[in-house]
Amino acid sequence: MEIIIEVLKSPRLKLAAKGTVINSIFLDRVDLSPLATQQKMIEELKETLDSLKGISLINKLNAEDLNEQERSKFFKEVIIQICDLNICSSLFMTSMAENFDFDISRLEEHEINRMKQKGYISKYMIKAWAAL
Repeated sequence: MEIIIEVLKSPRLKLAAKGTVINSIFLDRVDLSPLATQQKMIEELKETLDSLKGISLINKLNAEDLNEQERSKFFKEVIIQICDLNICSSLFMTSMAENFDFDISRLEEHEINRMKQKGYISKYMIKAWAAL
C-alpha cells in the first residue's frame, strides 16, 4: 500500500488507508507532563488559527490559483504550522492517556461512531476501515 500511495501521490488514499496524511513521529526529548502538553497545545492552536486567518482562499480552488508568493506563504506559514499542531495533538493525547488512564481505542471507536451518526462516513469507508 505504501508504494501505491507514494506512486499516486494521493493524500486522500493515505488518509483512507492509514488514518493520517502526515505521520507523526514520537518526540522523545520533550516534556510529556499534562501541564506542559496542555500549554504547548494551547500555543500551537493559537499559532495555527493565526496562520489560517492570515491567508485568503477566496477563488482559490487548485494549484494554478496560487501565485508563487501565496504558495510559499501557504506552505511556510500554514501547512508547516498544521504539521506542528498534528504532532502536538498526538503528544497531548498520549500524555492524557498515559497520565489519566484514557483508553485510546475507546476514543477511536467513539469518534468513528460520532462521524457515522453525523453522516460524514459512507458505508463503504466503514467497511474499509474495519478491514484495517
